[in-house]
Amino acid sequence: KSTYSRLALILHPDRQMAKTETQKRKAATRMCDINRAKEILLDVERRRAFDEAGAVYSHEFQEWKKSSK
Repeated sequence: KSTYSRLALILHPDRQMAKTETQKRKAATRMCDINRAKEILLDVERRRAFDEAGAVYSHEFQEWKKSSK
């Protein structure tokens, strides 16, 4: 939880105003990634599936891999 808070403070779009467009896009992508991870970890069923199968086999991870190319 504290790691999420720290990263959210760093990567939040409001904190990216002075950055280049490339840096803003990278920060936005990373922010989406940590938000997705937070959703998985806070949902009991999704967390259980993640813990049992691991990130490599999770549906969310596969979708993220496709979308990040």
